[in-house]
Amino acid sequence: HTAALREAYNACVGAVYATDWCEVGNVIGNQSWLASGFRASRRRPRIQQLLPPPADDDGAFVRAEARTSRLVQVDFSVARTLEHHEVAERAVHSCLDDISMLSRHRLDRRMDESGNEEQRILRLGDAFTVAGADAPSHLRAWWWDDTASSDPYRGFAVGYALSVCSGAGIFRILGALIQDLPADAHAEVEAVADALELVSRPEHQALIQHWQRAPSPVLRAVAIELGGRRLGKPPELEPLALCQWLVDPNPCVVVSALRGLARAQHIPPELAPAVEQLLLGGVSGRVSFEAARCLALCGSAAPYLVLRSDGRLLDAIGERALELLLWFGDLNDAGLFSHILQSRPPTAYTLECAALFGIPESYAYLLHALEQEDLEDDAANALQVLLGPIHEDLAKIPSAWKRHLRQLNLQSGVRYRWGRPWQPSCLTSEVQRAELSRRGLGMRLDELCVRLGGIAVPSLSDWDDVLKPALGDLLSGLGNVGSKLRPGDYYCHTRQRHGTPSSASPTGLTPKPAGVSSARI
Repeated sequence: HTAALREAYNACVGAVYATDWCEVGNVIGNQSWLASGFRASRRRPRIQQLLPPPADDDGAFVRAEARTSRLVQVDFSVARTLEHHEVAERAVHSCLDDISMLSRHRLDRRMDESGNEEQRILRLGDAFTVAGADAPSHLRAWWWDDTASSDPYRGFAVGYALSVCSGAGIFRILGALIQDLPADAHAEVEAVADALELVSRPEHQALIQHWQRAPSPVLRAVAIELGGRRLGKPPELEPLALCQWLVDPNPCVVVSALRGLARAQHIPPELAPAVEQLLLGGVSGRVSFEAARCLALCGSAAPYLVLRSDGRLLDAIGERALELLLWFGDLNDAGLFSHILQSRPPTAYTLECAALFGIPESYAYLLHALEQEDLEDDAANALQVLLGPIHEDLAKIPSAWKRHLRQLNLQSGVRYRWGRPWQPSCLTSEVQRAELSRRGLGMRLDELCVRLGGIAVPSLSDWDDVLKPALGDLLSGLGNVGSKLRPGDYYCHTRQRHGTPSSASPTGLTPKPAGVSSARI
């Protein structure tokens, strides 16, 4: 029934969709490469024309050098000579593979490495444009390759590579490639929107309006995601438009609308009941979590109350309920936090959440994971976030962490980060250590937005030279905010503003030194 509903809904939405909106891009095939005005991208991508490679390279594939000039002798009577289109195809596929990899590294690796990764993405985009007029055809072959991985960041690669090519017809190609993705392709939607956002083009506004009427839910989701990132008051977040997006039966469309509302940190009052209904609406677990995140960032304590009182939300979002407790919870929620951790195998995500919650007794859970070979790196990082750094040669030795814990003399009932009582300015220290990824930074900023009552957060998908100054301005203000809070406290502005008491007992966590032998979360 759900599949039939989605098919009928998509057909109705796309009844007036004109697939020929984008004209075919003009590809120049008889012009000199250098005479076309090609210039390499520097700080931002340049929109380039699709041209053949330089004519000077024409003979390089068949030219036989003098024997004395070659260290390796090639028998041209046996070796197969590559044709131009084969060389171009291999070059395009290599560019796309690398862009896909770098876009993932840009989010998951240390932030001090993202500048270098972005420079490589710029160069690879230039390389794609000079691969020849057949580059889009080679891109299609790469996208539809059945042997390729299902990495969602392949969407970033095709979105970025096509965006740096001149011609409006490029977006028609992109739409044809991604329109058949499944209705729950959330990661692909975000990746494509990230790529389009990084390349400024005047066609974006018309593209957004066009794709919002597409029968493909993925195209609608990308349009809403990209449109919701615009400054000011995007029309995608107006109540009339949201009434349509929030009842869409396709999860990716609903998620894009919720993410836009969370980014704006405002829900129109008449739509608040509809968003709250999505918490337990049963559309998907991802929709339930994004609804909870949207409500939390917009100043509502409803997700916390529902999590404490209705087990259906925990069943729907699973381990991501840990994030809700990071936003709202205190020591009285330690029992629920422990239940979520112990009811599923440890992962890198649960280890990070356990460290961020900041209870000293949780170190036993982290030490247990440290003994598992596939989790030892993640467990060592989590222990460092909770207890502070030790010598890197000892980071994977449990006894070293026990000695370190005795030296710290931590107190139960106090929240810790990097071995010190938590306060908002702890984020400044983490950023200065340059060991934080953009994804990890996003988790911490979400928590600060909820606990401190809404702060202006920079776009984490922006270029590195834009993100760092904006992040610096944010961090400089956290010190003033933190000076008004007691270090180590679980203060939450949203919960206190709504007068939301904790309903559980402190589960035996009394203010006393955290012992090594009896440590349990």
